[in-house]
Amino acid sequence: LSGFSILNDVDYTDFLGLFSIFVGSLHFIAALIIKRYSTSNQLFYLPLGLVFVFITIAIPIQLDGNPVVLLWISEAIVLFYIARKKSIEFYEFFAFPILILGVGTYLNDTFQAYQLYNREASDFKLIFKNVNKFILMAKIVKVILNY
Repeated sequence: LSGFSILNDVDYTDFLGLFSIFVGSLHFIAALIIKRYSTSNQLFYLPLGLVFVFITIAIPIQLDGNPVVLLWISEAIVLFYIARKKSIEFYEFFAFPILILGVGTYLNDTFQAYQLYNREASDFKLIFKNVNKFILMAKIVKVILNY
């Protein structure tokens, strides 16, 4: 947290997302060390879960707009898949809030595009782009819930 505030105060705000990924990579290294020297797999999954938390934080800090929604949904799918494949309830618990973040961001983007559409009747491309994103997201949520 102190490193984040130092970068924010010194006007290195373009690197805040990269700093978050760096902290996540430190947790990944810690997870690899724990995996190598520990006999318990449960201890390994905690720092690995923190890696996903820092990646989740880095996405909206570094990016803006449509990539945030797509990356959050992709991250939720990867977490859900790992949770079901390896029988780790801890990751499934993390997958659903990230999925809710993605859906909430999508709804926010759609609402903003709808307001823009009402102001400028000629700009119909944003609404169409959000409809395609909604169809993709609906299919992804359906696959996850049916899994």
